Amino acid sequence: MLSSNVSSSSVTPLRFTDDDPPQRYQITDGYAYLKLTKIWAKGCTTLTSLEKLYKVLHISSFAAGDDTLHGWIKELASTTEGAVPQRTSGEQNAPFKKRFQDWAIKFLSALVGEQALLLEDAQKETAWKTFENFNVLVKTLPVDLSLRETKAAYTELQKDLKARSIAPLDWVSGFKFWDLHPDETKVLAHTKKKKVIAAARTEPVAPRYSWAYQREIIVEALPTQSLHARHTRNKWVASVKNGVFQIVSSVTKKEIEIFKHQKQFLSPAAS
Repeated sequence: MLSSNVSSSSVTPLRFTDDDPPQRYQITDGYAYLKLTKIWAKGCTTLTSLEKLYKVLHISSFAAGDDTLHGWIKELASTTEGAVPQRTSGEQNAPFKKRFQDWAIKFLSALVGEQALLLEDAQKETAWKTFENFNVLVKTLPVDLSLRETKAAYTELQKDLKARSIAPLDWVSGFKFWDLHPDETKVLAHTKKKKVIAAARTEPVAPRYSWAYQREIIVEALPTQSLHARHTRNKWVASVKNGVFQIVSSVTKKEIEIFKHQKQFLSPAAS
């Protein structure tokens, strides 16, 4: 029987056996989790255990708050190639177990590929180019985004840039975002006087040139805007480590990747 106790700085102590696939919450890093689960699938000896795999992947990634992985799992399983195998009429355990195990390994390999990391310099370039061309990328999405969603996406991207020590100045961030405001928000902004933004600069600044000031105005504007129901609960996920910046909709359960649009802005080394 496959059995393992694992403990490291990046892994919560865990025990998994042939009977039970590893759970997502047990391992901090999603890539490491998928690699470990693939090892488990290769060594699994019983059909009953393999049949637990999809449910464990699906439920444990959701419970762990890994929205990106959870979305990938559902998306892949909805395709012809990734669909969970079903026993055919008269199919015996041995051939069905082999077919199920082959599917499990291929399914996990595909997920591992999704999680594969770019080189650090390519990650940084992807993050910066996403910021630099943010207004173009958002406008190419196949859905119309609310101001709330667009602000949330921009905020996630700002967090990623800050974590990489390449956060842009407040003036630059505000100037880049300005054209994404709907007309009614711009009208509201034009009624505001210049003021000092303590976190950004010492001299008074107009809303157009301060992301911090614009965030204040968005908070004021949002209660007056009627947001479409299907757009109010979308959650943006910044994941430029693997070259993707995504929107995950909790309403439609559909991920929209904008990396295909990002590619036109990246250098050959990054893409």
